[in-house]
Amino acid sequence: MAKTVQPTYRQGEQYVREQLDPQVVTDDPTALYRYQLFLTHQWSLTDYVQHVDEEMPATEWEQLKKLVRRLNAYEPLQYIVERAYFYDRFWHVDQRVLIPRPETEGLVDQARQFIERAPDKALRMADIGTGSGIIGLTLKRLYPTLDVVLTDVSSDALAVAQMNATDHQLEVTMRQGSLLEALSVDEVQALDIIVSNPPYIAFSEQTVMDESVKRYEPQLALYAQQEGLALYETLFRQVKAAHVTPTILLECGYRQGTAIQQLAHGHLPNWDVTIVPDEQGHDRIIIIEPKQSVADEQ
Repeated sequence: MAKTVQPTYRQGEQYVREQLDPQVVTDDPTALYRYQLFLTHQWSLTDYVQHVDEEMPATEWEQLKKLVRRLNAYEPLQYIVERAYFYDRFWHVDQRVLIPRPETEGLVDQARQFIERAPDKALRMADIGTGSGIIGLTLKRLYPTLDVVLTDVSSDALAVAQMNATDHQLEVTMRQGSLLEALSVDEVQALDIIVSNPPYIAFSEQTVMDESVKRYEPQLALYAQQEGLALYETLFRQVKAAHVTPTILLECGYRQGTAIQQLAHGHLPNWDVTIVPDEQGHDRIIIIEPKQSVADEQ
Protein backbone atom coordinates (compact mmCIF):
# COMPACT_ATOMS: atom_id res chain seq x y z
CA MET A 1 0.00 0.00 0.00
CA ALA A 2 1.34 3.38 -0.99
CA LYS A 3 2.21 5.71 1.85
CA THR A 4 -0.24 8.57 2.33
CA VAL A 5 1.45 11.85 1.61
CA GLN A 6 0.78 14.40 4.32
CA PRO A 7 0.64 18.16 3.76
CA THR A 8 3.82 20.04 4.54
CA TYR A 9 4.03 22.85 7.07
CA ARG A 10 4.11 25.28 4.15
CA GLN A 11 0.84 23.82 2.89
CA GLY A 12 -0.54 24.05 6.40
CA GLU A 13 0.12 27.79 6.37
CA GLN A 14 -1.62 28.09 2.99
CA TYR A 15 -4.60 26.10 4.35
CA VAL A 16 -4.96 28.50 7.29
CA ARG A 17 -4.82 31.55 5.03
CA GLU A 18 -7.47 30.09 2.71
CA GLN A 19 -9.83 28.64 5.30
CA LEU A 20 -9.97 31.28 8.03
CA ASP A 21 -13.00 33.53 7.62
CA PRO A 22 -11.73 37.15 7.54
CA GLN A 23 -15.14 38.34 8.73
CA VAL A 24 -14.62 36.35 11.95
CA VAL A 25 -10.86 36.20 12.44
CA THR A 26 -9.29 39.63 12.06
CA ASP A 27 -5.78 38.62 13.15
CA ASP A 28 -3.16 37.84 10.52
CA PRO A 29 -3.58 34.14 9.53
CA THR A 30 0.15 33.62 9.05
CA ALA A 31 0.91 35.05 12.50
CA LEU A 32 -1.75 32.82 14.08
CA TYR A 33 -0.35 29.75 12.34
CA ARG A 34 3.22 30.41 13.37
CA TYR A 35 2.14 31.20 16.93
CA GLN A 36 0.42 27.81 17.04
CA LEU A 37 3.62 26.15 15.82
CA PHE A 38 5.59 27.99 18.48
CA LEU A 39 3.26 26.65 21.17
CA THR A 40 3.38 23.13 19.72
CA HIS A 41 7.08 22.86 18.92
CA GLN A 42 8.69 25.99 20.47
CA TRP A 43 9.82 26.85 16.95
CA SER A 44 11.36 30.23 16.24
CA LEU A 45 10.98 31.73 12.76
CA THR A 46 14.38 30.22 11.87
CA ASP A 47 13.18 26.79 13.02
CA TYR A 48 10.02 27.15 10.95
CA VAL A 49 12.02 27.93 7.82
CA GLN A 50 14.11 24.81 8.42
CA HIS A 51 11.01 22.59 8.75
CA VAL A 52 8.65 24.34 6.33
CA ASP A 53 8.81 21.64 3.62
CA GLU A 54 8.61 18.68 5.97
CA GLU A 55 5.42 16.65 6.11
CA MET A 56 3.12 17.45 8.99
CA PRO A 57 2.21 14.41 11.15
CA ALA A 58 -1.37 13.24 10.57
CA THR A 59 -2.42 14.05 14.12
CA GLU A 60 -1.07 17.57 13.82
CA TRP A 61 -2.87 18.09 10.52
CA GLU A 62 -6.17 17.04 12.11
CA GLN A 63 -5.51 19.39 15.03
CA LEU A 64 -4.87 22.23 12.59
CA LYS A 65 -8.20 21.65 10.82
CA LYS A 66 -9.96 21.57 14.18
CA LEU A 67 -8.20 24.81 15.16
CA VAL A 68 -9.49 26.54 12.03
CA ARG A 69 -13.05 25.33 12.66
CA ARG A 70 -12.97 26.65 16.23
CA LEU A 71 -11.47 29.99 15.20
CA ASN A 72 -14.18 30.36 12.56
CA ALA A 73 -16.74 29.82 15.33
CA TYR A 74 -15.38 32.94 17.08
CA GLU A 75 -13.53 30.98 19.76
CA PRO A 76 -10.44 32.92 20.93
CA LEU A 77 -7.10 31.28 20.20
CA GLN A 78 -6.10 31.66 23.87
CA TYR A 79 -8.97 29.43 24.95
CA ILE A 80 -8.22 26.88 22.24
CA VAL A 81 -4.57 26.52 23.26
CA GLU A 82 -5.35 27.31 26.94
CA ARG A 83 -2.48 29.76 27.14
CA ALA A 84 -2.17 33.54 27.10
CA TYR A 85 0.87 35.80 27.13
CA PHE A 86 1.10 38.47 29.81
CA TYR A 87 4.08 40.40 31.13
CA ASP A 88 6.74 38.15 29.55
CA ARG A 89 5.17 34.85 30.62
CA PHE A 90 2.59 32.35 29.40
CA TRP A 91 -0.33 31.64 31.73
CA HIS A 92 -3.11 29.10 31.71
CA VAL A 93 -6.52 30.46 30.69
CA ASP A 94 -9.79 28.80 29.80
CA GLN A 95 -13.45 29.79 29.68
CA ARG A 96 -13.59 30.08 33.48
CA VAL A 97 -11.58 33.33 33.35
CA LEU A 98 -11.08 36.35 31.14
CA ILE A 99 -8.31 36.50 28.59
CA PRO A 100 -5.74 39.06 29.81
CA ARG A 101 -5.57 42.24 27.76
CA PRO A 102 -2.31 44.09 27.03
CA GLU A 103 -3.59 47.27 28.71
CA THR A 104 -3.76 45.44 32.04
CA GLU A 105 0.04 45.37 32.03
CA GLY A 106 -0.25 49.08 32.85
CA LEU A 107 -1.86 48.16 36.17
CA VAL A 108 1.16 46.01 36.98
CA ASP A 109 3.48 48.87 35.98
CA GLN A 110 1.71 51.26 38.34
CA ALA A 111 1.74 48.75 41.21
CA ARG A 112 5.48 48.26 40.73
CA GLN A 113 6.08 51.96 41.33
CA PHE A 114 4.38 51.78 44.71
CA ILE A 115 6.11 48.57 45.73
CA GLU A 116 9.49 50.04 44.87
CA ARG A 117 8.85 53.06 47.06
CA ALA A 118 9.35 50.83 50.09
CA PRO A 119 12.06 48.32 49.10
CA ASP A 120 12.84 47.38 52.70
CA LYS A 121 9.26 46.97 53.89
CA ALA A 122 7.41 43.64 53.90
CA LEU A 123 4.33 44.72 51.96
CA ARG A 124 1.01 42.89 51.83
CA MET A 125 -1.10 43.16 48.69
CA ALA A 126 -4.55 41.90 47.70
CA ASP A 127 -5.48 41.23 44.08
CA ILE A 128 -9.27 41.60 44.26
CA GLY A 129 -11.30 39.78 41.63
CA THR A 130 -8.15 38.02 40.52
CA GLY A 131 -9.57 35.78 37.77
CA SER A 132 -6.63 33.83 36.36
CA GLY A 133 -4.38 35.44 38.98
CA ILE A 134 -2.03 37.05 36.49
CA ILE A 135 -1.83 40.47 38.16
CA GLY A 136 -1.03 39.29 41.67
CA LEU A 137 1.11 36.40 40.47
CA THR A 138 3.14 38.62 38.14
CA LEU A 139 3.87 40.98 41.02
CA LYS A 140 4.77 38.06 43.29
CA ARG A 141 7.16 36.78 40.60
CA LEU A 142 8.81 40.19 40.35
CA TYR A 143 8.89 40.80 44.13
CA PRO A 144 9.27 37.47 45.93
CA THR A 145 9.03 39.06 49.40
CA LEU A 146 5.64 40.58 48.60
CA ASP A 147 2.86 38.93 50.63
CA VAL A 148 0.05 38.37 48.11
CA VAL A 149 -3.54 37.28 48.61
CA LEU A 150 -5.77 36.57 45.60
CA THR A 151 -9.54 36.83 45.97
CA ASP A 152 -12.43 36.07 43.68
CA VAL A 153 -16.12 35.37 44.08
CA SER A 154 -15.76 32.48 41.60
CA SER A 155 -14.34 29.16 42.79
CA ASP A 156 -13.73 28.27 39.14
CA ALA A 157 -11.56 31.35 38.68
CA LEU A 158 -9.60 30.58 41.84
CA ALA A 159 -8.95 27.06 40.52
CA VAL A 160 -7.32 28.59 37.44
CA ALA A 161 -5.35 31.03 39.60
CA GLN A 162 -4.12 28.13 41.71
CA MET A 163 -3.07 26.28 38.56
CA ASN A 164 -1.03 29.30 37.48
CA ALA A 165 0.51 29.70 40.93
CA THR A 166 1.55 26.05 40.88
CA ASP A 167 2.87 26.20 37.30
CA HIS A 168 5.02 29.24 38.11
CA GLN A 169 6.01 27.98 41.59
CA LEU A 170 4.60 31.01 43.39
CA GLU A 171 3.31 30.86 46.94
CA VAL A 172 0.27 33.07 47.50
CA THR A 173 -2.90 32.93 49.59
CA MET A 174 -6.30 32.30 47.96
CA ARG A 175 -9.62 33.51 49.37
CA GLN A 176 -13.11 33.15 47.90
CA GLY A 177 -15.62 35.94 48.34
CA SER A 178 -16.85 39.29 47.08
CA LEU A 179 -14.19 42.01 47.17
CA LEU A 180 -12.88 42.62 50.72
CA GLU A 181 -15.55 40.31 52.19
CA ALA A 182 -13.27 37.45 51.17
CA LEU A 183 -10.72 38.52 53.78
CA SER A 184 -10.74 38.42 57.55
CA VAL A 185 -10.69 41.67 59.53
CA ASP A 186 -7.03 41.12 60.36
CA GLU A 187 -6.18 40.46 56.71
CA VAL A 188 -7.88 43.67 55.60
CA GLN A 189 -6.15 45.67 58.33
CA ALA A 190 -2.76 44.41 57.17
CA LEU A 191 -3.15 45.50 53.54
CA ASP A 192 -0.71 48.01 52.07
CA ILE A 193 -1.87 47.76 48.45
CA ILE A 194 -5.10 46.75 46.73
CA VAL A 195 -5.04 46.05 43.01
CA SER A 196 -8.13 45.14 41.05
CA ASN A 197 -9.37 44.78 37.50
CA PRO A 198 -13.05 44.28 38.37
CA PRO A 199 -15.99 43.75 36.03
CA TYR A 200 -16.69 47.23 34.67
CA ILE A 201 -18.70 46.87 31.46
CA ALA A 202 -22.28 48.15 31.61
CA PHE A 203 -24.99 45.62 30.80
CA SER A 204 -26.29 48.11 28.25
CA GLU A 205 -23.09 47.53 26.24
CA GLN A 206 -23.57 43.78 25.83
CA THR A 207 -24.95 44.13 22.33
CA VAL A 208 -21.86 45.95 21.05
CA MET A 209 -19.30 43.54 22.47
CA ASP A 210 -17.24 41.37 20.12
CA GLU A 211 -18.94 38.11 19.23
CA SER A 212 -16.05 36.10 20.68
CA VAL A 213 -16.47 37.88 24.02
CA LYS A 214 -20.23 37.34 24.10
CA ARG A 215 -19.93 33.65 23.22
CA TYR A 216 -16.97 32.53 25.28
CA GLU A 217 -15.79 34.85 28.06
CA PRO A 218 -17.41 34.58 31.53
CA GLN A 219 -20.12 37.22 31.96
CA LEU A 220 -19.58 37.29 35.71
CA ALA A 221 -16.11 38.74 35.09
CA LEU A 222 -17.26 41.27 32.48
CA TYR A 223 -20.41 43.10 33.49
CA ALA A 224 -21.50 45.16 36.49
CA GLN A 225 -24.54 47.14 37.55
CA GLN A 226 -24.69 50.97 37.74
CA GLU A 227 -23.35 51.30 34.20
CA GLY A 228 -20.33 49.23 35.21
CA LEU A 229 -19.52 51.19 38.38
CA ALA A 230 -21.18 49.06 41.07
CA LEU A 231 -18.13 47.13 42.27
CA TYR A 232 -15.97 50.23 42.50
CA GLU A 233 -18.51 51.86 44.80
CA THR A 234 -18.85 48.72 46.90
CA LEU A 235 -15.08 48.52 47.30
CA PHE A 236 -14.86 52.17 48.38
CA ARG A 237 -17.60 51.58 50.96
CA GLN A 238 -15.77 48.54 52.30
CA VAL A 239 -12.48 50.41 52.60
CA LYS A 240 -14.20 53.27 54.41
CA ALA A 241 -16.02 50.91 56.80
CA ALA A 242 -12.81 49.04 57.59
CA HIS A 243 -10.94 52.25 58.50
CA VAL A 244 -7.89 51.18 56.48
CA THR A 245 -5.59 53.24 54.27
CA PRO A 246 -4.05 51.07 51.56
CA THR A 247 -3.03 52.43 48.21
CA ILE A 248 -5.71 51.33 45.73
CA LEU A 249 -4.94 50.73 42.05
CA LEU A 250 -7.83 49.94 39.71
CA GLU A 251 -8.29 49.29 36.02
CA CYS A 252 -11.32 50.97 34.48
CA GLY A 253 -13.17 51.46 31.21
CA TYR A 254 -11.94 54.08 28.80
CA ARG A 255 -14.68 56.60 29.69
CA GLN A 256 -15.14 55.83 33.39
CA GLY A 257 -12.30 57.74 35.00
CA THR A 258 -14.19 60.84 36.07
CA ALA A 259 -17.20 58.88 37.37
CA ILE A 260 -14.97 56.61 39.47
CA GLN A 261 -13.02 59.63 40.71
CA GLN A 262 -16.28 61.18 41.91
CA LEU A 263 -17.37 57.94 43.61
CA ALA A 264 -14.02 57.69 45.37
CA HIS A 265 -14.17 61.27 46.61
CA GLY A 266 -17.71 60.66 47.83
CA HIS A 267 -16.77 57.68 49.99
CA LEU A 268 -13.12 58.48 50.70
CA PRO A 269 -12.98 62.25 51.12
CA ASN A 270 -9.54 63.77 51.47
CA TRP A 271 -7.94 60.91 49.55
CA ASP A 272 -5.97 61.72 46.40
CA VAL A 273 -7.47 60.23 43.23
CA THR A 274 -5.45 60.17 40.00
CA ILE A 275 -6.56 59.03 36.55
CA VAL A 276 -3.73 57.51 34.50
CA PRO A 277 -4.36 57.19 30.74
CA ASP A 278 -3.20 54.31 28.58
CA GLU A 279 -0.98 54.69 25.52
CA GLN A 280 -3.99 55.77 23.44
CA GLY A 281 -4.84 58.52 25.92
CA HIS A 282 -7.93 56.77 27.28
CA ASP A 283 -8.83 56.46 30.96
CA ARG A 284 -7.31 53.19 32.18
CA ILE A 285 -5.88 53.22 35.72
CA ILE A 286 -7.25 54.87 38.86
CA ILE A 287 -4.81 55.45 41.73
CA ILE A 288 -6.33 56.25 45.12
CA GLU A 289 -4.03 57.18 47.99
CA PRO A 290 -4.79 58.41 51.48
CA LYS A 291 -3.39 61.81 52.24
CA GLN A 292 -0.94 61.79 55.13
CA SER A 293 -3.49 63.38 57.46
CA VAL A 294 -5.97 60.57 56.71
CA ALA A 295 -3.34 57.87 57.24
CA ASP A 296 -2.31 59.41 60.57
CA GLU A 297 -5.91 59.24 61.81
CA GLN A 298 -6.19 55.48 61.25
